[in-house]
Amino acid sequence: MRMKKLLSTILCLLVLSPALTRAETITHEFASGFTFSNSNKTATKDGFAYSCGSSTASFWLDLIYGSVISLNMPDGSSAATTSPAIENLTRVKISLYPASKCENLKVYISTDGSSWGSALSGDAIEYGNSGIIYAFLPKGNYYLKFANTTSTAVSIIQVEYTTEPCVCLKVVSE
Repeated sequence: MRMKKLLSTILCLLVLSPALTRAETITHEFASGFTFSNSNKTATKDGFAYSCGSSTASFWLDLIYGSVISLNMPDGSSAATTSPAIENLTRVKISLYPASKCENLKVYISTDGSSWGSALSGDAIEYGNSGIIYAFLPKGNYYLKFANTTSTAVSIIQVEYTTEPCVCLKVVSE
């Protein structure tokens, strides 16, 4: 009887495990559901915040078409950070205007929200030609910083975070 129960439990775990380990996507579209404060320097939604600090970045209609609320970064002194840390983060997709290759937007990660190091580079970041940037991260809990490094204006219209929850089974011996 015990062996039958054990086999049944193992079978159940095998069937359910793909559903439990699926990646999840968190989408932040600034035109939908965000509250803006601090002279449009802070955007919050569901306990998550973007802060532009004292940089030239702010939230308002995009700088390219003037059609959608965005995180606007008009020049090389524009930056914004996220908080709290995003748990089990593996990928970030940034949609922006202009819809062209935009290598002047840099992405930084931090595990403590204050030590940023160098911008992601090499295989960790992919600058697409259609206004899409992908950042690939080793699974972890990260704060992010987005920074414009030139005088070319850029507006982030949406950020998608892909997380892979930890499915940790506790082994208990009888």
